[in-house]
Amino acid sequence: MQPARPLRILLSEGSSLSARQTITALSRCGYILDVCDPNPLCISRFSRFVRHYYRCPAVGTDPIDYLEFVLNQLTREHYDVLLPVHEQSFLFSKMRNGLPTGVKVALANFDAFLQVQGKVAFARLMDQLSLPQPLTHIISTRDELETIDRFPCYIKTDYSTAGQGVWHVTNRTERDKVASELANSGLLDGTSEIVVQAEAIGALCQTQAVFAHGHLLAFHCTKTRGVSVGGGHAARMGVDHPLVREHLVTLGQFLDWHGPLALDYIFDDATGHPSYIECNAPNLAMEGLQIPAVTLTDALFITT
Repeated sequence: MQPARPLRILLSEGSSLSARQTITALSRCGYILDVCDPNPLCISRFSRFVRHYYRCPAVGTDPIDYLEFVLNQLTREHYDVLLPVHEQSFLFSKMRNGLPTGVKVALANFDAFLQVQGKVAFARLMDQLSLPQPLTHIISTRDELETIDRFPCYIKTDYSTAGQGVWHVTNRTERDKVASELANSGLLDGTSEIVVQAEAIGALCQTQAVFAHGHLLAFHCTKTRGVSVGGGHAARMGVDHPLVREHLVTLGQFLDWHGPLALDYIFDDATGHPSYIECNAPNLAMEGLQIPAVTLTDALFITT
């Protein structure tokens, strides 16, 4: 009897630290790992655990050619698994029916993505499920923004990161400056929506979870001890927040989520309660976390 061959996995990008950390975690399982990325100097290319690097079009500027490249690569090399690491998952969720026969991917359906990918939709989802978030207003005009007078607060465009599209505002002068910037960009003309959230008290935390068709397989919570250049999490330490697990179960079941999901939240030690501020779908940075690397791969083979 011949031993089963190792899984052949293609990662959707190789420039992020999430991709690099995921490669290290998955290497322990003996998988064959390949990477496609537009940057020939991407960090993952130089991992000893990566067999092949393929230069591809950039998904941000050329999504159609990027998708065609990946689909051709999946067919040509007969991969078992496509592993989207970051925002490429949004594209593959929409086009998952076009994946070659036999290629597994742990992704929720596109309608579920639409409820968490933008900050406006995510805020509405938290309200719908009665899950905690900071005091939140959704506005679409300059007049609405200039009525906000509770400070400090955060002003967030619908699709943004801590590095871009998010402003920490402490007074009316700062609020009006952001209002002018948003108005000049055409984002306060009544056709777009902006999230305004009160500043929550507590420590910045994140939970990373893996689901199989709505069922929570594993999760881990971390507390951020430092902030990276782009405003992301750094120097994290593991923490135990049981209430977060309950909220993940509620969220996963409602969305019938499949694959990885990460939530950023502020945790108030005095009350023992989280306030959710953002969702990242997916976030695959598993290195150093207590989610077994094999858990994500297990999700690929659990069918409805």
